[in-house]
Amino acid sequence: MYNNGINRRLRETRAEEQVHSGDPSSTPEELALRTMWDETLYLLRLTLPPDAYRSWLAGSKAVAIKMDVVRVWAKDDLAAEWLNMRIKTRIERALSRVIGRDITVEISAPGEPSANLVL
Repeated sequence: MYNNGINRRLRETRAEEQVHSGDPSSTPEELALRTMWDETLYLLRLTLPPDAYRSWLAGSKAVAIKMDVVRVWAKDDLAAEWLNMRIKTRIERALSRVIGRDITVEISAPGEPSANLVL
């Protein structure tokens, strides 16, 4: 029952976001990555205090996936550091649940040198 409610809400969220924020120039891969990250954020929002979610996760973005590694950009250096130190494992578990296999997450800020590496 719990999973059915989550799955229904995820489908609704996905549909709303495609209508309101869909970029017609996005590739299918970019849309899939954005949808996957939105579903992960939804799961994390259920388990984190609202202030922590808004302060550290809001504004983050999954920017690349290769094999079992997902690169995530935090909104800034401080958020990237906090996410890596405090909830990286929780993010990996939520993302693994959404994707259906074990995933490793690399979190950085867009301006960091490691953020420009190609996966």
